[in-house]
Amino acid sequence: NGDNGIHVRKQALISLDMGPYNDEIWCDVIPMSACHILLGRPWQFDRKVSHDGRTNEYSVTKGKATYNIKPYHLVKLRS
Repeated sequence: NGDNGIHVRKQALISLDMGPYNDEIWCDVIPMSACHILLGRPWQFDRKVSHDGRTNEYSVTKGKATYNIKPYHLVKLRS
């Protein structure tokens, strides 16, 4: 049909667990070069997500609870 967009043919139910916050999200499966799950606007809207760009912290609301998610810090491993 001349459309150059990506056609989604599969979805997967992903369990997300970040500290005290856990959730299940239906994600579209598309071919791409990435090693992270990309959470888009539907999840952000449904969970009233806000992001602090300076601290890289997220605030997520699920039901009546609000969770503050802080970034994990990489630990240098010794040989």
